[in-house]
Amino acid sequence: MAFIRSVRALLAVTAPLGAALAFSAGGCSTGTSTSSGGVGAVQSEVDYCTRREERVKSCAPDGSTPGPVSRDGCGRDYRCAQLTMIDPASYLACRTTTDCAQSVSDDKCLGVVASAAISGKDQADACAKKVASCGDEGKRFDETCPLLPAFNADALAKLAACLDRPCDQIDDCFEATYEALSPDCR
Repeated sequence: MAFIRSVRALLAVTAPLGAALAFSAGGCSTGTSTSSGGVGAVQSEVDYCTRREERVKSCAPDGSTPGPVSRDGCGRDYRCAQLTMIDPASYLACRTTTDCAQSVSDDKCLGVVASAAISGKDQADACAKKVASCGDEGKRFDETCPLLPAFNADALAKLAACLDRPCDQIDDCFEATYEALSPDCR
């Protein structure tokens, strides 16, 4: 679970928005299109953080959105997603949706990307099997398994290598590996 805490720690800096995210059954939408024709254009860092600030301001009356957006934390979130996600556009679109009726956490946006991913399912299955074989020790990293497909091939390969370690080292390996991907992923 330390890996999940690392991901959450990165995103906690931008938590004012984390609680205000939205995702509907039709997917996250910013009303823009990607170069592949889908919803959620990859935004510039400035645009992404501006949209997150706007989301907080527009959804603040619902009581689920705390304080101001940290530009530094928001920028790290953007750069880490660009570097590590298999589909950063979907993640960024989910994080900046304008629908205040739905509240989605950062884990939910990672889950959205992971569930749509074609690759990474084998690693997620291998991780789930490792969790089962590790007994109580597996509970430390069980939340990580379904998120593995959200990561691009390079990040996924590095994270999946942690599954070769003894059960009591996997969670720490996930955390250290994730943080080593980029200073922005801390």
